[in-house]
Amino acid sequence: MVIARSVTHYEPTKESEISVFEEIKRVLKDDGIFLNETPYLSTPKEIELLYRIHNEFIGKPMNLKLKEDVIKIHQSVFSKVNLAVAQPSISLVVNNETFKKRYGVDEETLKKIFDLIKEYNPNDIPNIYVKENNFGWTVSYMVIICRK
Repeated sequence: MVIARSVTHYEPTKESEISVFEEIKRVLKDDGIFLNETPYLSTPKEIELLYRIHNEFIGKPMNLKLKEDVIKIHQSVFSKVNLAVAQPSISLVVNNETFKKRYGVDEETLKKIFDLIKEYNPNDIPNIYVKENNFGWTVSYMVIICRK
């Protein structure tokens, strides 16, 4: 059994993520299982915005996807893919303070992120928000069971 918990989306490209999955498939026994807990977003604009935030302000782009694309990338490598759990109750909530602690950014960077988020139409980014001097987002997770 191979378990990945919130890591594969840190691969910089779809191709590198597929390479990781191919290596996991290679090392799995014939009856082995790969469990992957991975995030998904609701809209293309959410993906674009969070990519920009992580790439421009952290220097670590994230390879985030829509729910259906997460499933497709697993299906491109594994013969059997089942969605075990996919619901907003498994989520990560980020706000100014948690972002600052997690990435060690300063107040000026937080302000730039706040301003960037305000450039987007709130209807296009339903899980990303700005309120007063705070920003934040909620990212849902899914658990996928894969077999060779």
